[in-house]
Amino acid sequence: MNNNSGIEEIDVLRKSRDFLQTVIDNIADPTMVTDVNYHIILANKALKKIFDRRDPVAEHLSCFEVIHRLDRPCPVVCPGSYPCPVNEVISTLMPSRVVHTLHDSLDNEIFMEIMVSPIFDETGEIVKIVESFRDITKYIKEEEKLEDLVFDFQNALAKARRLAGLLPICMTCKRIRSEKGDWENIEVYIRNHSEAEFTHGLCPECEKKIYGFRNEREQ
Repeated sequence: MNNNSGIEEIDVLRKSRDFLQTVIDNIADPTMVTDVNYHIILANKALKKIFDRRDPVAEHLSCFEVIHRLDRPCPVVCPGSYPCPVNEVISTLMPSRVVHTLHDSLDNEIFMEIMVSPIFDETGEIVKIVESFRDITKYIKEEEKLEDLVFDFQNALAKARRLAGLLPICMTCKRIRSEKGDWENIEVYIRNHSEAEFTHGLCPECEKKIYGFRNEREQ
């Protein structure tokens, strides 16, 4: 009787674990469940895929070994470099979300959003922690490109505004009055208020006035 009860209990536990494994395997994002000491006790197929298809549960690995390829917890190896979401969850008893800079198998820089949630026992103590990972490198890169475009646009707009509006110009000598009230040669004014540079020559009409003929190249 006792033996049968023990077998039934083991069978229930096995089925329960199989069910949990099926659930997290159907989560598209790499996901794992750890204890409060960082040890991985469940890992889905997506996580195993980014970990060269190895099974971190069977190898008794910790989250820092899988994600950061470290032999000790992140706060110990890299104190203050980035927040450990597991530590945050344990200290605040609240879900946490952080972005970590990682490197893939080819040493390419990638940005990973890590979402961590606690699992409590009946006494309110954290016993397990769920960690999900999402590669947001594409969005970070696009955001950086957008920021560069905005910066370039703002610079171009600032330069354009430098010569915008009404310019007070002398109707006779064509000099322009600056913001300080000085009358400047138009070339000097434009050079000081834009990126333009001047090169000098003669238009056909002026050339004819000065020399009495037009350059054959202009005819």
